[in-house]
Amino acid sequence: VGYGNQGAIGLSHVGNNTSTVSNITIRSRDGKGKHGIALDRAWPGPNLFQDIKIIGFDVGVRLTHWEYSVTFDRLVLENQRKFGITNNKNAIAVHHLRSKNSVPIYKSSDPNGHAVLIDVVAEGGDPSVPAIVYEGGILVRQLKTSVYMTAIVDKNKKSNGGASGPKVKEYVSQRVNAPITENKTSLNLPVETAPVYRNNAPADVVVVPRKLPKGAPRDHTENIRKA
Repeated sequence: VGYGNQGAIGLSHVGNNTSTVSNITIRSRDGKGKHGIALDRAWPGPNLFQDIKIIGFDVGVRLTHWEYSVTFDRLVLENQRKFGITNNKNAIAVHHLRSKNSVPIYKSSDPNGHAVLIDVVAEGGDPSVPAIVYEGGILVRQLKTSVYMTAIVDKNKKSNGGASGPKVKEYVSQRVNAPITENKTSLNLPVETAPVYRNNAPADVVVVPRKLPKGAPRDHTENIRKA
């Protein structure tokens, strides 16, 4: 985004079920663009953003629509003016988030906004603001902050009180449901990196037919496996 475009959006995106955006840098040259990625239209997700870097803008990633969940794998946020991520109603999962900012890296101001943030490093910061401030539900695991006033501010009426940091091994906004009632944390399962598949060869394209041959069993399993 060039200079002097205060209202500009780097990528206004809507994808559903099979959408992927990968390996891009979205930059506001003077830092004054509006949103790096805006997910405001019906119906964003499920979709995957992979290897994304956003530099500048008021907000790096903005979600305002209800459905259907968004996943980021390796997201870098730098020099946002207001917030790294804002999420009012959707469900967002971010693995491997790196932020270089003086503003909060995540904000949700709606009880329907939910987030899972795993492996988060928040460099920079500002002693007058928290790294994460939210309503709704959140799971944060392996968070490292530095200069921020506090790591997590929980604005729910029934909350677990937030977390001071600067390092947070795990924070869950609500009671953990587990087979063992004494367990107050998640299972801490490893997070696998989303697979990367690129094949543009027409000969390798498999189309799942809408109709099967007459007399064939009504089973698309094998065709879907090939695809």
